[in-house]
Amino acid sequence: MGTRFTVRNMTDELVPATVLEWNKSFRDLLTLKAGTTFHNATRTALGAAPTDTATCILFAESAKGSLNLHMASVADATTGAGEHAVADATNTISGTASTIDTACTQLRLIKSKYNTHMSQSGVHCTDDATNTVTAADCYSYDAAATLANDLKAKYNLHRTQALVHAIDDAVNVATAGAAGDLTTTLTLVNDMATQYTAHLTQAGVHVVDDTTHVLTATIPATTSAEAILLANDLRAMYEAHRVDNAAHSGFDAINVVTATAATDFATLVTLTNEAYGDYNAHRTQATVHVANDTTNAAASAAASDLASSLTRINDLATKYDAHRVMTDDADIVALVNDAFTIYNAHLTAAGIHPFNDVANSSAAALANNLASAIVRVNDLVVKYALHRLALNGGDHCHLVDDATNLITATAPATTRSECVALANDLRTILTAHQGSVVQHSLADAAVITAVACIGHVHTVDDATHVITATNPATNLAEGIALANDVRTKYTAHIAAAANHPVPDATNTITSPASSEFGALVTILAAEATQYAAHRVQANVHVANDMTNVVTATVPTSTLTAIAYVNDLAAKYNAHRVLAGVHVVNDTTNVLVSTNPATNLAEAITLANEIKTKYNLHRVDAASHAGGDGVNIVTAPVATEYATAVVLSADIRTQVNAHYASALAQSPILIGDC
Repeated sequence: MGTRFTVRNMTDELVPATVLEWNKSFRDLLTLKAGTTFHNATRTALGAAPTDTATCILFAESAKGSLNLHMASVADATTGAGEHAVADATNTISGTASTIDTACTQLRLIKSKYNTHMSQSGVHCTDDATNTVTAADCYSYDAAATLANDLKAKYNLHRTQALVHAIDDAVNVATAGAAGDLTTTLTLVNDMATQYTAHLTQAGVHVVDDTTHVLTATIPATTSAEAILLANDLRAMYEAHRVDNAAHSGFDAINVVTATAATDFATLVTLTNEAYGDYNAHRTQATVHVANDTTNAAASAAASDLASSLTRINDLATKYDAHRVMTDDADIVALVNDAFTIYNAHLTAAGIHPFNDVANSSAAALANNLASAIVRVNDLVVKYALHRLALNGGDHCHLVDDATNLITATAPATTRSECVALANDLRTILTAHQGSVVQHSLADAAVITAVACIGHVHTVDDATHVITATNPATNLAEGIALANDVRTKYTAHIAAAANHPVPDATNTITSPASSEFGALVTILAAEATQYAAHRVQANVHVANDMTNVVTATVPTSTLTAIAYVNDLAAKYNAHRVLAGVHVVNDTTNVLVSTNPATNLAEAITLANEIKTKYNLHRVDAASHAGGDGVNIVTAPVATEYATAVVLSADIRTQVNAHYASALAQSPILIGDC
C-alpha cells in the first residue's frame, strides 16, 4: 500500500511538487468540463449600468478593457490560473469612447465581438449559447453637430477658393455659431441651407448657375431628425457641387467635407414594425378595396436593429408603392375563361340553332394570367364575329344573321384596360345574342355567370401618394426618412375616398414619426400627471393650489417637449412658495438646472431634476399639513441616448452572467499549504 501523505508529514520538497501536479490536473478539468461551465475561473463583474451620456462613455471604455483582458486570459498549464482553454485573439475590441458618438460605435462593436466570442472555436470548454446580447444597436445624433461645423468651415472656404469661381461669393456667408447642442445645430444647418442655396445661383459667381445640386430636405429643420436629414443633404449636395465643372471655372478639390453622415435611431424600429402590420391589414380590409390585394404582402422579418429595420422599411415601401396602383388579374381571367366555356357550348347546344356551328369554336389556351387572358379574349371575339353570320355547309346556323349584337370595344386588346373593356363587352353582347329568339329556335339559358371585371384593387389608381424618399434605404438617415415618408403617404392613401369605395379608418399608423425624444416625453407626462394631482391632494396643503396649472401642449416633438418642461418647471417653482398653500414655503427643493431649457440636453437635465425635487417636496413635512404619499413620479430618468443605455445594460447583464460560469474549485497557491 502506498504512503498516505498529509500536510503534516510532507517534506519541503514534496509540497511544491504536489501543488504543481494538482494545478496541472485542475487545468485539464477545463477541457473536460461540459454543461454550462464556460471558464476555469470567474472575473470581476462589470460595474453599474449607465444612466446618462457620461456614464455611457465610461461604461463603453470599462467594458472594452474588461472584455479584452477576459478574452486574452488562458488557464496556465502549470499554475491553473486563467479563464479559457485558449486565448480568443479574434474578437479583440478596439477604439476609444470619448463622446456619445464614439461610445455608441464602441458599444455596437462590443455587442458584435462579445456575441461572437461566446462560441469562438476552441476557446470555451462549452460554448455559451445562453448569455447573448440582444438589445438593439445604439446610435446618437451628435454627429449632426460635427457635420454641420465641418460643412460651415469647408463651404465658407469654397466661396472664395482661388480659380474656382468666376468671382468670389462674398455675399452668402455662413455666420451662425458653432453647433454644440440641438438648438445651435438647428441654427447652423438652417443658416447653411439658406446660404448654400443662394450661392448656387449668386449672380456672376458661377460659369452657369447650378440648378442640379439643390437641397430637397425640409428647410428650415425644426427637430433633431430634420437636422440630421438636412445636414446629410447639405453634405451630399455640396460635395457634388464643388466638383461640378459645368458650374465652376475649375473644380474645388480642396474644401472637402470629411465629417461622416449623421445618424439617428430612436423610434425607427417602432414605426417600421407598426407600419408593416397596419399596411398588411389594410390590403384586405373589408369593404375598403374593390378587390383585396393578395399580391403585395410585406413579408420581411420584424425590425429589431439597423439591418432588419432597413430590410423591413425597404420591403414595406416597395410593396406599398406597388399596392397603390395594384391591378387585379383574377377577375379578368375568371371572366374570359367563363366566356370561353359558355361560347363554345353555345355553338352546338341542342335545339338552339337550326344548324350547329362546327366551324367557329375557340381553341385558345386556358387563361391563367393577363397575357393568356388577352390571347383568349381576342380569339373569342374573332370567332364570335364569324359565328353571328355563320353557315353550316350552305345552310345558315341562325334563323337570321345577328347584325345587332356587335362587339364595339377595341379589338384586338393589347393592354390590361383594353382587355377589361373587351371582356366586359363580350360578356354583355354574347349574353344578349344567346337570349335572342330572332336568331335562335329558342333562347340559350346557359349564359356567362362571371361578374364584369374591373381589373383594379382601387376605384382608381392612387398616383398622388407616391413614396419619394430614397428606396432602398442603405443607412440609418435614409431609413428614418423612408419610414417617415411611408407613414405620411400611407396615412394619406388609406383616407383617400377617391381611391377606395370606403376609406380605411381602421389600419391607421399611430406611432409618431421616427425621432429621439421618447424618454423625455415619458417622464414629462408622469411628472405633469402627478404634479397636477398633488396640487389638490386632500389633506396635504393648507389650501389647494388652483393657480400653477401646467397649460403647455402635450409634447409631440423636441421643440414642444422643451416648451413643456419649461412650463412644468415654472409652475412647480411657483407652487413651492405660493401664498397660503403650504404651512411654510418650501425653499429647499428648488430647481437649479438651466431654466428655461433651450435645447434637448438641457430639457432632459431639467426634467430629471424636477422628478428628484418634486418627489422630495411632496413628502416635506415642514411645508405640508400632511405628506403626499400618493402622487409619486415613478417614470425612469430621461436620457438623450436611451438606446445606448439599454444596450449597455444588456451587455452588462449578459457579460456578467458569462463571466460567472466557472469551475467551482480553485488552484492551490503555495502559501495555502
